[in-house]
Amino acid sequence: GLTVLSTVAEFFAAAAEAVDSISDRFRKTQALLRSRAVHFVMVTTAEEDRLREARELVDDIESEGLHLDTIVVNRFLDERSWQALVSSPGSRIEQLEEIAQLRAVLNPELNTDHGLGGILEYLESYDAQARDEIRRVRRFAQDLPARVKLALVPDMDVGVRDLSGLKRLADTLVAPGADRSALATPTARPVAPKRRVASLVKRAKD
Repeated sequence: GLTVLSTVAEFFAAAAEAVDSISDRFRKTQALLRSRAVHFVMVTTAEEDRLREARELVDDIESEGLHLDTIVVNRFLDERSWQALVSSPGSRIEQLEEIAQLRAVLNPELNTDHGLGGILEYLESYDAQARDEIRRVRRFAQDLPARVKLALVPDMDVGVRDLSGLKRLADTLVAPGADRSALATPTARPVAPKRRVASLVKRAKD
């Protein structure tokens, strides 16, 4: 009778106190997340669907009153192409330009050397993929709010397996030029000397 009712009343009183405590914690957490002291970093990749999802998430973050500081585009190009892009913004990537000229240079040999044709197709596929990545990320960057920083990280030959790999990744994240500036539209296409193109073919064969 009275004992049971008293126990039930005590339970609901304790539950109400717990709910009030949890609600207070939620309010404090929400206030902290929206404060200027808290900044968010988003990590994505250069695939088209990933960039589209990232752009939608930017709008969602803003609508929630949160502060997005930086977007990291991970596994963007191979290390050599990435280095060429960030070290000379507005210039074309030399190795991609060489690949684009290979077919014209090697045309006489393609009919007799089928292995060479396979190598050329592989290089042209690589060239097309790299150029598509750059175009996609360039469009993505142009559509971002100016206050959101962009960091470009290449697909590293050796992953992060120890402290030295972690340091290398950190250095890459803050490398000069590994940001929006690297995506400047290139100037007129240079013509690679034939000896450089021939050197590229030799490296591919080896």
